[in-house]
Amino acid sequence: MEVANSMKDLTEHILASHHVRVKALGDLVADTRRTLNDFAEERKSMGQSQTKYLLDFTNELSANVSKMLRGYHKSHKAMSHE
Repeated sequence: MEVANSMKDLTEHILASHHVRVKALGDLVADTRRTLNDFAEERKSMGQSQTKYLLDFTNELSANVSKMLRGYHKSHKAMSHE
């Protein structure tokens, strides 16, 4: 009878341990999904802000280059008249 009780207790401990591991694994999966979703949102936000900064940079660069070219044309025209 002692062996039967011992086997029963051992089986209950194994089942309890299994349930604890399954719950822990479920929590880990949920945390991982949450973290990956947060990363995806941050990546999307970062991409949008980088797109805006790049657009602003290229517009400003284009304006500066145009201004420099106009200055060179005026200088060249003035030098050709002299």
